[in-house]
Amino acid sequence: KDEYELAFTKIQKWHKAFPKIDVILGNHDRRVIRLAESVNIPARFIRNYKDIWKTPKWNWIDNIIYDEIYFVHGDGRTSGMYPAFNLVRKMGMSCVCGHFHWCGGYKWLVNPLRRMFGLDVGALIDDKAMAFAYGKQAIARSILGAAVIIDGTPIHIPLPCGRGEKYH
Repeated sequence: KDEYELAFTKIQKWHKAFPKIDVILGNHDRRVIRLAESVNIPARFIRNYKDIWKTPKWNWIDNIIYDEIYFVHGDGRTSGMYPAFNLVRKMGMSCVCGHFHWCGGYKWLVNPLRRMFGLDVGALIDDKAMAFAYGKQAIARSILGAAVIIDGTPIHIPLPCGRGEKYH
């Protein structure tokens, strides 16, 4: 099966579990559009994500604010060792970022008006997969993880990916 077929099957499982959600677009999601633009194909000829993935009630977006927390994939918005925390300092609000494979966890910033966090969720990528061949020379491995926010408090959930662990 090709990559699209595999992804489509997985997305349909997520769609069944979560029929109506907001989906933050990442740099890999936008690859098709970048490629089309590079050869002067007008955007009106590109199908939208809802049609491609058959997710009619999913809202495919670049970023969103929920409960005064800014959610973004991260590419092009921030960088550094603690990208989400760096974004907190720019935005003046709590921020959640994906994209940065080498970062996972959260840091707090408190001022006289509010308490804010920067949460880097990590990635769910197989460092050894062909799709990640561009990163094979990286010294740091990806931090595999996910996160939830409960009552305004971030919880980072790292997967066991150290030497000898399940996802190493």
